[in-house]
Amino acid sequence: MRAIRESNGQRGALDGVDQSIGLRLIRRDRCAVLLNFVMLAVTVATLQAIRSKQGAQSNVLIDSTPSQLSTLSARELRETFLYHLHIDKTGGSTLKKQHETLLPSFKSCNSRLRVLSYGKSENLVKIYEELSRDRNEVVCTVFSYEGDWNLSQSFLSSINASRSYHVITFLRSPVMQYLSRAAHDVSAGRYSSILDFYDEKRAYLNHQTHLIGGSNTATPDQALDNLKTMFMFGITEHYTLSLCVLYFQLYYKHTPDVFLKRCACTATKLKSENVRDTALSLPYMLLSAVHMNQYKDNLLYLYAEYIFMQRVTAIERITGRNLTCLFGK
Repeated sequence: MRAIRESNGQRGALDGVDQSIGLRLIRRDRCAVLLNFVMLAVTVATLQAIRSKQGAQSNVLIDSTPSQLSTLSARELRETFLYHLHIDKTGGSTLKKQHETLLPSFKSCNSRLRVLSYGKSENLVKIYEELSRDRNEVVCTVFSYEGDWNLSQSFLSSINASRSYHVITFLRSPVMQYLSRAAHDVSAGRYSSILDFYDEKRAYLNHQTHLIGGSNTATPDQALDNLKTMFMFGITEHYTLSLCVLYFQLYYKHTPDVFLKRCACTATKLKSENVRDTALSLPYMLLSAVHMNQYKDNLLYLYAEYIFMQRVTAIERITGRNLTCLFGK
């Protein structure tokens, strides 16, 4: 009985916090919530209309054919510069810190040139210089940076004719990506609570859509168009499986053992940095508000995950290997 009373007391205290936060959010966001419903409905309708006009052959949901999975020959791999469009809190630090372990034959620009994956623009001068080099003079071949789509295209404009340029990225469940960043900033002392982060940093909402779309006004459809032109995109919730998709595209055509050995069912789940789910008991009203206001990222993630799974299915068909055991790894 004591345990029940204590549990009820805690629940009552949480309800009080929930109601307090709820009142604050409702007073400020009652119009925004309605607007988000309308915008989500309009966005879905627009996507459906566009894809109806384009026809079944170009429908984004029909994306499982081998032709949609670019694979490189040994020569093409030697000429490749891999740019990782690093969206914060999607497991990008794991890839950045292990470039040369996770990507055989690649040389890390971040470590070799001592360039951070974020920061001032002068740090990028070394990368522009590196991209302008002939393939036979290269110092590094993979670079991770927290920039938007437009920055990735700026790099492309400086690539030497002897080299190829491929962009990759990872997406994460929108609410967890948002809360992970909020918790990080709170732990760093930038904000006193996740609610304060939500109040003061509204521009961070729909962050994944804005980075991939290239602007803070980008729509899910614009971001999706850019995403589809990337060499590969992965899903943080399926991190090891995402790397297997990348291994297939980079190595399977000429060095299949890289894919076959690293994508066996015995593969160990990577202990990714900065992708821990926020283990906080957050009030329902705050979670609901974050979810509602992430409508762009929610829609982008929904389509991206579907395309990703279609590509996994295509790889299974091509290689004859069942990858189901890697789901969630």
